[in-house]
Amino acid sequence: MSVESLEGRQPTSKDQLGFFWMYLAVNKCNPNEITTMLVEQISQSNCQWFALLDRAFDYEGKSLTFASHDEIIYQSKELDGLFDVSPVLIHLDASTQTQLSAQLKKLVQHCSGRPMLSFIQTELSAKELNQQWQNYLWVETQDNDRFLLRFADCRTLAILGQVTPHSIWPGLTKKISQWKIINREGQIESLPIPAKEILPPEKIKLTNAEYSALLELTQVDAIIDWISENMPELAPKEKKMDFYRQVEQACHLASQENVRSFPDQVSLAIAAILSQTKLLDNQVLKFALRQGVSGNDLNRVIVDLMVTID
Repeated sequence: MSVESLEGRQPTSKDQLGFFWMYLAVNKCNPNEITTMLVEQISQSNCQWFALLDRAFDYEGKSLTFASHDEIIYQSKELDGLFDVSPVLIHLDASTQTQLSAQLKKLVQHCSGRPMLSFIQTELSAKELNQQWQNYLWVETQDNDRFLLRFADCRTLAILGQVTPHSIWPGLTKKISQWKIINREGQIESLPIPAKEILPPEKIKLTNAEYSALLELTQVDAIIDWISENMPELAPKEKKMDFYRQVEQACHLASQENVRSFPDQVSLAIAAILSQTKLLDNQVLKFALRQGVSGNDLNRVIVDLMVTID
């Protein structure tokens, strides 16, 4: 499939914000190292901890069993059809370090290389936390578009504080003292928790600026998904973060030069991958983008410039 055939087929915002793609630009973690770090941090805490597991990544694959008292997030009738892929809150048993270590290692090993696992310290029970989150499962835009916010996906979770610091994020993190994810690098990362005085609105409606920022920050994954499906030879099985950064740099150039066409963004990403990002600094390419060169014309410019790359 050529890049030109993408016209009219670019992912919709709802597809993009679903984050349910086949190729995951995420490095695998070291389960033993991550488990050791978490046991040390959790066992020193007086508050209870939960793991948040996004079971959408287990769909039609091997899934973990969970206890009957663990809390399923999708409980409304509207989400009945998504029960099997619902995120689940799992209470972490810190009564002994041995028990905690075994529970954490099982979770981390299962989720390694998939952005589906985070850890929460809170004064709330699982049921209370889940009840609090029910107000943030569905999000509306100013255009009255409505979509399911899959915040248990760590790729989403990592950007919500940046994009929605006064709306969604304060609501999700209310009465949470720590929230840790396994990030794209396969490392533990602590997310910033808002100040307690920030009161979230009762109804969430994203501003156009917030919605645009959310889409822009997920564009890299959308382009990677297209490349992995249509040009799989370019999508590596290892060192996926290097691949992600190459596409991210292409998206940054597209943003700088106001390139809005998805096919053109894909073309720039492919150029970045094939040239190890060297072509992105080419002044001839930047001039062409500023002149509005697009589609087949842009592809010809890229092909001509590729032969000049050392």
